[in-house]
Amino acid sequence: MRNRLMYLTAALVLASATAGMAQQKPAEAAAASTSPTSGTIDFGFRATSTSGDEARYERYRDLRNGAYTNIVFGKETETHLFDVKAKNIGYRDQYYAGSYQSAKVQFNAYFDGVPLNYCYNCATPWVESQKGIFTLDTAARTAVQNKQAGVIGIPTTPAQLATPSIYRGIAKTTEIQALRNTFGLGFTYQANTDLALTFGLTDTSKSGHQPFGMSFAFNDANELAMPLDNSTMDFTVGLEWAKKSGMFRAAFDHSSFSNALNAIEWDNPLRVTDFSNGLAPLLGPYDPNGYSNGNGPAKGRISSFPDNTMSMVSFMGLYKFGRHTTVNGTMQFTDQTQNDALIPWTTNSVINQPLVWAAFPELASLPRGTAEAKISGVNGLVNFNTRPTGKLGFNAKYRHNAHNSMSRPFEAVEYVRFDAVPEEIGGVAEGHSIVRDTFDATVSYVLMPMTTLRLGYGYDNFARTGRAHNDMRDNAFRVTLDTTGNQYLTLRFGYELVARKGSGFSEMAIEEGGAQPDLRFYDEADRDRNRFNVLATLMGSDKMDATVSVGYIKDVYNGPGMEFGLFDNKSTTYNVGVNVMPTAELALGMNYGHDTMNAFQKSRNANPPPDPTWTNPQRDWTMTNDEAVDNFDLYFDYKTKKFDVHFGYTLSDSDNAFVHGGPRVDPSVPGSLAATKDANGVTTFEALPNVTNKWQLYGFDMRIPFSAKMALGAGYWYEKFDVSDFATINLPGTDQPRIDYLGGITTGYANRPYKGGTGTVRLIYTF
Repeated sequence: MRNRLMYLTAALVLASATAGMAQQKPAEAAAASTSPTSGTIDFGFRATSTSGDEARYERYRDLRNGAYTNIVFGKETETHLFDVKAKNIGYRDQYYAGSYQSAKVQFNAYFDGVPLNYCYNCATPWVESQKGIFTLDTAARTAVQNKQAGVIGIPTTPAQLATPSIYRGIAKTTEIQALRNTFGLGFTYQANTDLALTFGLTDTSKSGHQPFGMSFAFNDANELAMPLDNSTMDFTVGLEWAKKSGMFRAAFDHSSFSNALNAIEWDNPLRVTDFSNGLAPLLGPYDPNGYSNGNGPAKGRISSFPDNTMSMVSFMGLYKFGRHTTVNGTMQFTDQTQNDALIPWTTNSVINQPLVWAAFPELASLPRGTAEAKISGVNGLVNFNTRPTGKLGFNAKYRHNAHNSMSRPFEAVEYVRFDAVPEEIGGVAEGHSIVRDTFDATVSYVLMPMTTLRLGYGYDNFARTGRAHNDMRDNAFRVTLDTTGNQYLTLRFGYELVARKGSGFSEMAIEEGGAQPDLRFYDEADRDRNRFNVLATLMGSDKMDATVSVGYIKDVYNGPGMEFGLFDNKSTTYNVGVNVMPTAELALGMNYGHDTMNAFQKSRNANPPPDPTWTNPQRDWTMTNDEAVDNFDLYFDYKTKKFDVHFGYTLSDSDNAFVHGGPRVDPSVPGSLAATKDANGVTTFEALPNVTNKWQLYGFDMRIPFSAKMALGAGYWYEKFDVSDFATINLPGTDQPRIDYLGGITTGYANRPYKGGTGTVRLIYTF
């Protein structure tokens, strides 16, 4: 889905009254008064009405009925500047800011609340008995484990979908919301005209819950509302020295992340006790197929986001060689550490015992109790700019980035898969390194007044360990032409060719991950990229302008031995916009854009070797992801001394198709498997339906002044979102989420339609 969600339109139409009063009336008042203070108090009532997915309508906002507040105050004298702002006071998306500036001191502070509303009508049978610990009804789990007649825990066949899961009946509706609160401080002390000390502090905390997958076996997928209780503290201090000929800055930055939760635990919906088949290792007392059939532990555990820190020392400098040449550069040295406590190998008491340790001795204890992870990094950048003549210019930059792991190796040859089966097919987690060198150079030449031709070359070398290709190299060539010399036309043309080649290929690295040896990952496969764009602006007069743009990009992935993966990806973009200002009071305009995205990939549906399906080409299938998006924007502004009216409309309409092909799904291909039926009479491969969505926003704002300082404001915006998504599962005949679909118990969080409108009536006082 490619919704542009242009909340800018809504912000414009609702804040225009404030902006108009703040920009026009204070200027008139200043002419008649010497008062150093100015500001706006925009206060009133806000009401919201929503149907459908209310949480998606609000998303990053708090639109509850209540007071509307937007306050701005400023004071300016010959010796200092001071201003404060407050918006949405008392709501989850409240914002406060203040700043002070004098000849020697600058200070600013802010508080910003950003909610993230996932869903208001989700449901879950789990109960968070303690923070991070989720329990299920014991009687229900016992009935499922004993396979009591008529009881379904997790549906695994289409026939079982007709019977509600026992957990649906005990699930309770829950709102899943998160809140990010950020508090920041900034301080600058100007010791003299050349030297300044800067200081910054930011604290960001997250609370609430978010949907998160916590699964056991392939047929036991679970989604819970995972709790959030963490904070990030960022600190910076720097010393700056500046002259006309150059500047230098040295700084120290430190960031620390702290999480109150080390791990999350939850009950298994399929079992109330750890499974035991009564056999001795290596065939028991566990089920060797427990990772796939669900015969595993009674409880699951995952590690939460670990505590970690990062420190950085940096140096930045700039020097001017005369009027036409400058050099600037940056050096950064970073140190990252993570030493959080590790969770045990398993929650499964049947496996975590001396009988099993005799066969798998490494499972008796962890190699160490904490992560002891450490990364060091170096980042350097240098830029060179020169213009030796009025027509000729040159720019070059080079960047070096090194990322080296200093962590101790962690041996995990023996581990417990899905808390169900002890295995001896793991490995040793070793440190990795990334080294990236980037060079870019551009030559510019002025062909004629206001018309410049630029030729550029870029080189990007990306070396890393632990991947199929050790080294990826990009060679880029580009040309651009810009002309601004004509009073009626501004034109920009650009073309770029990027060729990527890999070296140091390791087929073993792919096979160790359980993938086909002929698979190539898109981020490290050989690739040829062609990019083209044109932008033209037509100015018929000072009352009208039009803009037309066209963009095209195509990536073709290839390389020796490539048979599976992403083969090509292309997109086109067309935009046309018109702005008309027939009078000083009236302005209107529109923009229409059409985007298309197309990607083709190939895969094979097979079991691991020695199963013969692994090498059977009749198991191959392809998918073309084909999406088209239409965007349309319209605005209308009319401003007089008696009233202002602002109107805006935005539309984003997307149709995303998944077109399948190949012998696995195409009946026209000899030997195709598309007509094969499984034990339930269902076709073994079904094409996915299109995902469509249409988002619309209507908004207007009106301001009626009734004195030099007072005005009445009214605004309203309306949003409508229509979506059809195969991943959204509702109870039959309703828009309520179904939590017990094939293979799992979920929260029901998904894409659902909504309609919502918010209106304001406000009194605006400007001083």
